Amino acid sequence: PNPNPNYDWNSSGIVALADLLGCWIENDCLEENPPWIGIITCSIFSFPRPPVCGDEFDFAGEVINVSNVLDCLEPLLPENVTLPSLPFSEAKNEITVESFERASDLEKLGVVLCLLRELLPSGLVSDVEDAVEEAIAELKRAIQELIELVTGLIGIIVDIFENGLQIPGELILLVFGWAEFEPGEGLSAPWKWWYCMFSA
Repeated sequence: PNPNPNYDWNSSGIVALADLLGCWIENDCLEENPPWIGIITCSIFSFPRPPVCGDEFDFAGEVINVSNVLDCLEPLLPENVTLPSLPFSEAKNEITVESFERASDLEKLGVVLCLLRELLPSGLVSDVEDAVEEAIAELKRAIQELIELVTGLIGIIVDIFENGLQIPGELILLVFGWAEFEPGEGLSAPWKWWYCMFSA
């Protein structure tokens, strides 16, 4: 089943690679020592019958751009070594689990993202990157609004500490029932001086 109809998963590198690996495992192609002998027998040359994983191997070769995949792995090579200067047989010996573990977190992330771009359906990684960028932009906006709110509150608090809490007289008179709230005008206490002088 196709997980998302917007992307062609069936012709993606990840599905082709999974099908090829599944075929190799199912037919014990990796049991030979060294394993590449079984891989060649199962995928490329087999006599008198055709190779059992020949179709899967051909499809993976059509879908996966091996040159681009190798370019993704180039950061894992030792310093002063580049893929164009090495034949593939030597390059594959230079790229190991240890070279991945020695790489910086940023290099590992770069390798993984590059491989995902090559193996996942076209457009999926860029759509995910766009969604992440939108989420980051939204988070930045929210943080900016929070900073502005906190800055405003700090200004009010500092003003209260410096000048004291100033409460309008009309508000105090409202508590005692000597003022009214009028729409459009706010609090109104026309006789406030009389109340303050003679009723307090």
